[in-house]
Amino acid sequence: MSDDDDRLFYAEWSSAPGFDPNDPRAVADANPAYGGRLSATFVDVERQALDEAELFRERYGIWDELLDVLDASPISAKAWEQLTDPRSSIATGLSCAVDVSPDRTAAAVVFAGIRADGLKHVELAAHGRGTTWVLDYLIQRHRRWRMPIRVVPASPAGSLIEDLEAAGVDVALVDAREYQQACGALLDLVEGAGVRHRGQVELTSAVAAGRRHDVGESFRWRRKDTTSDITPLVAATVALHGAGAAGGPQIFVFT
Repeated sequence: MSDDDDRLFYAEWSSAPGFDPNDPRAVADANPAYGGRLSATFVDVERQALDEAELFRERYGIWDELLDVLDASPISAKAWEQLTDPRSSIATGLSCAVDVSPDRTAAAVVFAGIRADGLKHVELAAHGRGTTWVLDYLIQRHRRWRMPIRVVPASPAGSLIEDLEAAGVDVALVDAREYQQACGALLDLVEGAGVRHRGQVELTSAVAAGRRHDVGESFRWRRKDTTSDITPLVAATVALHGAGAAGGPQIFVFT
């Protein structure tokens, strides 16, 4: 590369700008061995195992200098800001979800529901350090409004399930497939302006810190190697997916 030896040749392959990570053609563009010694099955395993930045670097030939550009929230700050409505509130179809950070240093509880105009509303109800406070908080809210608490069992919040059920709380389990669907549904809601929020700083910060981890043709919010607290975003994603579902109170007044 420094032109000090004309006997050496350097060649580089990378995926085209704007590539779709799930498109086999993008893999083939960056990997001449694809379809031979590099199999589609092996690439699928990499998608499951590697962090998105690692995957882009290793399999798509994306230089580190470009990863910062690629590694951004799929929800733009402008799009999220345009959905702000300080007077927004839930009229019916209450949904509640909880999330806990992998290191258990933070937890968040989010309410979502349907507004009087039919749009969805999402609101950060509680966000605090550690997890010791969250169990009592959820029990009290369940006793008041009798809505199920939505939890992803495979997430760090899954450890709360046994104690919640022992306290008589109705827990709605959200499996991995439904969670991935909820992540995609949130992007659809934002793009279609079908949701409103009150502009809470903690929720907005979590949205800005959100990063995709692609799983097959869908995605989930990335947890690995993140220094940001995205518990409000994860809880909001799960709560919104349950907004309006059966099992919640028909009339909800948040005070």
